[in-house]
Amino acid sequence: MKPWAIFLGGRDLEMVEIAKLVAGRDDLEVHDRQLPWGATASAYAADIRAALDRGRAVIVVELPDDLPADLPREHVTWVDHHGALAGADRPTSVEQVFALLGFASDRWTRDLTLVAANDRGHVRAMQAAGATREEIAAIRARDRQAQGVTASEEAEGRAAACRAETRCAGRLTVVRLPHARTATVTDVLDAGLGGPGYRNLVVFCPGQTAFFGTGRCIDALRESYPDGWHGGELPTRGFWGTARPLPESEILPRLETAIVTKPATEVTVDKFHHILIWPLIIRGEGPGVITRWVAALPTAWQDVIGEDGTSAPSDVEYEEIVYYQPFARDFLYADGLHARDKRPCRRFKRTDVGRVKVTVKRDGNSPELDLTVHRAELYLCKPNIALFCLEVSNRAADGSYVPLTLDVIHDFRDQFRRVHPPFWWGGRGPDATGAGLCPKAVAWDTLAVAKGQSLESPKAEFDRFTRVGAEPPVFSHWQCWFGDQVKPFQRLPDTKSPAAGGLYYQQVMDERMQCMSYLAVDNPAEIGQGDRDRLTFVDSAGDDPYPYNPAFLQKSRDGHTYDRFGQSEYLTHYYFCSYAFTAVGKAWEGAPEGRKPSFFSKLILTHFQQHYYRMGVIAHYQRAALLYFADEMSTAAKKLAELPPDLEATHEGYRADMNKVQMEFLKFRSRSYFPDVTNQLQGQEMNRLWHSHLGIRELFVQVDQTCDQINEVFTQKAAEKLAVSQEKLGRIAAVFLPLSVTLSLLSVLFAGDF
Repeated sequence: MKPWAIFLGGRDLEMVEIAKLVAGRDDLEVHDRQLPWGATASAYAADIRAALDRGRAVIVVELPDDLPADLPREHVTWVDHHGALAGADRPTSVEQVFALLGFASDRWTRDLTLVAANDRGHVRAMQAAGATREEIAAIRARDRQAQGVTASEEAEGRAAACRAETRCAGRLTVVRLPHARTATVTDVLDAGLGGPGYRNLVVFCPGQTAFFGTGRCIDALRESYPDGWHGGELPTRGFWGTARPLPESEILPRLETAIVTKPATEVTVDKFHHILIWPLIIRGEGPGVITRWVAALPTAWQDVIGEDGTSAPSDVEYEEIVYYQPFARDFLYADGLHARDKRPCRRFKRTDVGRVKVTVKRDGNSPELDLTVHRAELYLCKPNIALFCLEVSNRAADGSYVPLTLDVIHDFRDQFRRVHPPFWWGGRGPDATGAGLCPKAVAWDTLAVAKGQSLESPKAEFDRFTRVGAEPPVFSHWQCWFGDQVKPFQRLPDTKSPAAGGLYYQQVMDERMQCMSYLAVDNPAEIGQGDRDRLTFVDSAGDDPYPYNPAFLQKSRDGHTYDRFGQSEYLTHYYFCSYAFTAVGKAWEGAPEGRKPSFFSKLILTHFQQHYYRMGVIAHYQRAALLYFADEMSTAAKKLAELPPDLEATHEGYRADMNKVQMEFLKFRSRSYFPDVTNQLQGQEMNRLWHSHLGIRELFVQVDQTCDQINEVFTQKAAEKLAVSQEKLGRIAAVFLPLSVTLSLLSVLFAGDF
């Protein structure tokens, strides 16, 4: 029989019953100093070392390890049901000791069952085990006695419970207790013992703060205060505490937020609209490439502006037009002067595609979303920029909206926007052989998808395309919108590629299309912080807390959020990052039985589809154009690769290319670059925040300064060339001027002889 030494932790009923259980065993020595809660293993450090020296195996019960580093731990077994070892499906400490020491099954009594249930989940767990009210009261009384609760502390606990306050519509109970014996409050309030009951309870004590309630609240407290302890029937319910008094003004708002919020699987999105914006560079040899692009597109793409270009399109509302400043109106709609083929921006639309089915890839199941296609637009802008824009929603064919849960929307937003796979799982993740972070299937109702890189294509097909000029591929369900004549760009076409003179589009971003999302929910306050972060950064669904550094998130949230009306009756929240804009608000107003669509469901949806959408088009066009200019300058510089440094700035081909780029940039900054697009205050603030995340101002300055620097070099080289020419003329003059004077004199002297 193996010799043991057991060391018991903070005293409560479970420690008392463990001591009774192991008493009298010849192979076991018991150490019980009746320690207070919060004690650590170092309280027994000398005794543990001595037991190990005597060759005994050591069992340490509910005492965190703070023993000296030199103390050998290979013969120490740690028994606990707190912290990482807590949970409804984990054995309690008494159950672990019973199994570890190999007691016969007949030694396990009903009383031990109730003691274990009490430790795991308090009154609720004992009720689940079939305990009567009398049995529960007896167990709880024995537990308080084991903890050393005095009669006066019992009385103070009852008095504190009578003064309890409720918050969050009764979902949070607040008690201020003059001592740290929280059981004197929990037992008085518990409905299972005849009290008024509570859903979540926070107890403020002189030397500690304790919480009893939902696992979601405990997770929030653990994230904010990692120095605390926790246990119970997690993840459903449990307890949490910290050995310091926390300010009520600090902890109560955190608890209220956690109490109100729901997991993404329980947040219903009544109305969801999603807009993709795909910025592209138009490529093709020779002049008039945009005109040739227009001719090559499928005939389903129709120009929304009449041939004279002097009238705004009929599908644009009055409120949208007057929202913008004059130069933005001229760019987006019409300036009354130029025919449509002379305008800096042309808009085409398709109405032949009405629905799309998207199968979202998930662990365990793959839901199929049947979505309405509200908008399919293509902007062709000078110089050589295209923006493909698509809007879908959860509206059904009959006009009603089919609610979706937030977790499904998280996954859809992350996957649907992918132009090509960013990576391949390679044996990891939900699809061990498939394209990472991409949907399982995309099917348009009337749009045929030609052969190409599909969602089912093997990695080798994507790899072959990418290695030609190091240009990324495009999924066939996106390529099909452009027809057969306009292809994804390949800088060095191989023998199977279209001949020179073909028409192409080149990506200027990564594989993620830029996106805009509108979510109308029952109560925006129900969306937890982790899910708000996922909405901001368009990440897939997952467990809270959000897997970023909490300190990083806290510092960055203000800069990513526009909350002018976040606390008003509208509850509107706007989130920005460098590739996404998200609007969240309340779907309904009024009582449930007579509710009606809210301000957010009506007017803000219109703003989202019109005002904010065009604002996004302008911002992404400007960024794409600036990246185009940077790329054109880089491409022009490649002509200098074989030249010596002293001839680079005088190379005529380079000068011609750069002069063309500089002239295009001058036209762009004069007609199409405007940091502010509206005089409306909210629009200005949102647009500036968006521009800031897109880095448009910094990119503009970089391109502008590069153009200036190149121009200075050209000017300097021209001046140097002129100076050299003048010097040569001076030397020629110095030689021939005396001769010319002499000849002039001779011509005068001998003029009379002729």
